Amino acid sequence: MGKSSTIQEQQKTNEAFQKYIDDMTKNMATRQEGLVGQLGEMENKHYVGFSDKALLVEGRYSHLTTVSEWSLKSVNAIIDACSKALFGDKKSSPEGSTIAETDEKTSESIKAIKSREAYIASEAFEVVQAIIGTFNSATTTSVEQKIDVKPIAPGMTMFIGVENNSFSSQSFLKNEKIIQTIFVFKVCYSIAEGKQQSALSDLQMYEDQKARFRKIIEDLGKKEIELELDDPDYDEKFNKLESRAELMLRHLDVITQKIRELNSLQLEQDKADCKQIVERMQVKRLAVACARNGYEQTSTGFNCTLSKDAIADRIRAYTPRTAHLVYVSKTDFVGGHYEAVFASNNPIDQDQVDQWVERALTGQGNFYFDINA
Repeated sequence: MGKSSTIQEQQKTNEAFQKYIDDMTKNMATRQEGLVGQLGEMENKHYVGFSDKALLVEGRYSHLTTVSEWSLKSVNAIIDACSKALFGDKKSSPEGSTIAETDEKTSESIKAIKSREAYIASEAFEVVQAIIGTFNSATTTSVEQKIDVKPIAPGMTMFIGVENNSFSSQSFLKNEKIIQTIFVFKVCYSIAEGKQQSALSDLQMYEDQKARFRKIIEDLGKKEIELELDDPDYDEKFNKLESRAELMLRHLDVITQKIRELNSLQLEQDKADCKQIVERMQVKRLAVACARNGYEQTSTGFNCTLSKDAIADRIRAYTPRTAHLVYVSKTDFVGGHYEAVFASNNPIDQDQVDQWVERALTGQGNFYFDINA
């Protein structure tokens, strides 16, 4: 069980407070077992009809803190560590969690979705912060509990329960409330269930998650603006909103980086495709203008073993923007002899177009000009 620094300091110097915390800890352990039982019932109902369910990871976590020191950072660290352990790094398994052994078939299926590790950790954190975010703030003792089930990858399902207890004592920490958080979760996997679920691409899943996280952060910002300064629970509410927003932003950074990695090749291809369309339109515009009122010039004949399309692509890349390669044509039926025809709005001569051809093809396909052409 974790404790904030304020509570730890009080325990060192105050025996009565130590007993008070011990009693609360025992009571919390009992409630934690109750939460585990509720998750078990939910799990059994969920997997009716799926006989291949395998437990992947199970965790139990509890924490005591004062309102001013309350944070989701410790919960976030637990989730990140469990996620890493889930995908093979057993050494990172946090205290209070158990990484189950799985058969070879299940292990291979899990490896196949390793690219979604960051997605899964972020989904788990979103569930926790959303549940805690629904808990009320109160100036007196309150006990609130939420349980939920959420698919986090095809065939992978998380069952989670969170209990939040806020209470105060006239004997200890008179100006502070104590927040007690219990966090219980299980992640299970079913190959059969995974086959029934939609197999969205990794990129689409991360993009959807990014949009949801951005909306959540924006909503947290709106709630913060609406807080009343004279609200007796202002500090607690503000602290909770700030902590949630800060960690959601951290996850958003990870998601964004993952999208960059998955999307880099696609982005480059999309950019190249769009660039090609624009260049084709520019070439077409120039060609039309040249055909209407421009000048044409044919190069000296040349020899090259590249294909006609490859020759045209290279010459086009070396042709100034003020001119246009109309076409490349063969000048014989058996050899690699060609000529290139150019057009421009301005007068062009053969020496100019020969320079463009020479720059494009020198060192390519045994290029040379046909001297006697």
